[in-house]
Amino acid sequence: MSYLPWPTSSILGPGGEEFSREKRLEVQACRLLSLFGAALVPLFGALLSAANPEATDPMWVRLGLSTLFASLLGASYVSGAIRRRFPAWIRGMCYILVVWFCSVVAVNGPSGHYDMGLLLLYGTLPFVVAIGTESMRPVWRFLGFGLLAGAAGAAFGSASTASALVLTGGLATVALVEGVAIRNQVGTRGRLERQNDLFERAQEIADVGAWEYDVVSEDLFWTRQVKEIFSLPQSYEPIVEEAVSFYHPEDRSFARDMFWGAVEEGSPFDEELRIVNGEEDLRWVRVQGTPRVEEGEVSRVRGTFQDITELKENQLRREAAFENTYQLTGLVKPDGTLLKANETALSFVGASREEVTGKPLWETPWFQAGEETVDMARQSVEEARGGGFYRQELPIKGRDGKISIFDYSMRPVQDETGEVAFLVPEGRDITQRKRREQMLKSRRRKIEALYRATSGLLSV
Repeated sequence: MSYLPWPTSSILGPGGEEFSREKRLEVQACRLLSLFGAALVPLFGALLSAANPEATDPMWVRLGLSTLFASLLGASYVSGAIRRRFPAWIRGMCYILVVWFCSVVAVNGPSGHYDMGLLLLYGTLPFVVAIGTESMRPVWRFLGFGLLAGAAGAAFGSASTASALVLTGGLATVALVEGVAIRNQVGTRGRLERQNDLFERAQEIADVGAWEYDVVSEDLFWTRQVKEIFSLPQSYEPIVEEAVSFYHPEDRSFARDMFWGAVEEGSPFDEELRIVNGEEDLRWVRVQGTPRVEEGEVSRVRGTFQDITELKENQLRREAAFENTYQLTGLVKPDGTLLKANETALSFVGASREEVTGKPLWETPWFQAGEETVDMARQSVEEARGGGFYRQELPIKGRDGKISIFDYSMRPVQDETGEVAFLVPEGRDITQRKRREQMLKSRRRKIEALYRATSGLLSV
């Protein structure tokens, strides 16, 4: 809901955290209408008096009404109670205006443009009454009251019966048209508010907020959840440079270039960056932006903020555990494509990450000690892809050309549906153990041979 073309941080907008964005806009609109009322009531009185010098329309009454509008406007800056109920106060002023103008019509009759003035006033004020309402009851109540007051003024005033009927019919027509039009407006606004409420609830659950930058007006808008992510009060109104300053110093320049690239060149973005929020906490966010182009020019950029701190920290912990291990470890797609290998595995065969990533596992350096090892790689992928666990001793040729023996295994990792999402190959160097085992076997054979020889001599 937006009534005014300028930001709510203008002089007419209430500050503080006690108001939502919608309430601030309502108060802002009512303050503007108070200014209009304070100026237009005496102005139209002067115009009508000039057109009808003989009419009974005391200027002091108009000045009193103008002063009342101005007083309410001033009180809304001083009193929190009046500020919170300001739309209701303005609705009350609408009733006072209708009663006063119907009295003027009753005294002067529907002549000298007073009938047109009443119809104009009656046709305008219902829209003012509709500000901030969630149902049609206040509007129907005002339309009914205005119709009765106008009919009473015309019937008991100095107008002829025909003129009174014409004026009453005009008021009834205005009431019908206004009621239908405002009912549609209130209904549409109600649907939008429900959609916004559901959208905000979805944002809270997913910890995602939306933002928009208007290129023409240079206004930056953040939803409630974005301000929550940045730990800022809901009254905070962002501007671009302040928003960029929340990014971590090492990410700030990139974030600025990313944003202006979208604004000036129409380049979309989707990045994971660090911010320092209003409470000086370091957070990770995923920020997305999509330019909207109109007539060949970027008119606005819309996107989302998502707090991914917990996800990122878990990812960093997994990566640290993945890298800081003495085992050879990797991550493989179910079709056997290698996604990543840890530094221990890369260092052992003297390969770079770029050389092995994206290759079938059986074509990587760890399985090139012979055809048997190629078959082992294929067999391990096939077995783990079916949900099984594979384990075998694997000879691997290291970067020094020597063969080492590894306790090689392949296990599946399943997603939440039970489907195999990834395969995890692991290898533990057991070369020294195998050598010790061979030495023990060799020693045992020698002892057994010596025992047999000794037994033979003793038997002779």
